[in-house]
Amino acid sequence: MKRAAYAIILTHDRPQDFQDCYKAIEPQVDHVFVVAHQAPYAIYHGTPIKYDDWPPNISYAWNLGLKRAEQWAGGDPYDVAVLNDDAIVPPGWFETITKAMQGTGAKAGAAARGDDHRMAGFAFILDGTAGLYADEQFEWWYGDDDLERRASEAGGVIQVPGLYVEHRHPDSTTVGILAEKAAQDNIRYKAKWGL
Repeated sequence: MKRAAYAIILTHDRPQDFQDCYKAIEPQVDHVFVVAHQAPYAIYHGTPIKYDDWPPNISYAWNLGLKRAEQWAGGDPYDVAVLNDDAIVPPGWFETITKAMQGTGAKAGAAARGDDHRMAGFAFILDGTAGLYADEQFEWWYGDDDLERRASEAGGVIQVPGLYVEHRHPDSTTVGILAEKAAQDNIRYKAKWGL
């Protein structure tokens, strides 16, 4: 049975970046779920999921999309990409990473980022059958790091070289209340993992 391919894009106040992100991933998957704080976004064939809370809990927003993807899969095997709206993936990104995941049994995958050995939190893929959801205590940062650790425990994480993902605005929104959330997330992450 062919595995279903889904993508979740979390977006807020970046209509052009969102359009570029959507156009890059949409041909690579069966369906796109767009978790948006502000509407409308022209999403063509995707499913919008309205997210009203502000400041955001990014893990909760990811989970809105992850739960919808699980519902769509209806018990069949699937993979799901999680993208920030400023992440522009190259052609073949989804297929290349999911094939590598299936070949190794990994439960998560992303494009390799040179010397940074962490999974790219702005563009990664989860094996939907692994039952991984974001831990909502991590409201702005460390949700991806936590998912990476749990995916490693569940079967592994793979980073695939040779795939460049354009990340247009790294860390640019982590100011003010979001910087405070990130600092609290750091404390919670260290406590959870005994660091």
